[in-house]
Amino acid sequence: DQYSRITDVKILKSKNSTEILSHLKDFLTNLQNQTDCSIKVFRSDRGGEYCSLLVNNYLKEKGTSIELTAP
Repeated sequence: DQYSRITDVKILKSKNSTEILSHLKDFLTNLQNQTDCSIKVFRSDRGGEYCSLLVNNYLKEKGTSIELTAP
C-alpha cells in the first residue's frame, strides 16, 4: 500500500475463487502478524479475482470493508 510500502507477489495456477481465497487468507494473516494491526480496508482494481462471494464474505466476516478502484 502507499503508506507501508508492503508488497507481496504470488504466482497463481488459476483465478478460481478457492485458490484466491486461500492465498488471501495467508497474506492477511501474515500481514496482521507482522504489523500487529487489523486490516480495515481491502482495495481491489475490479479485476474480478477478489469480487467473488467467497472473498467478499470472508472479508465481511473479518470486519474489513471492500473498496473497488474507479474503472
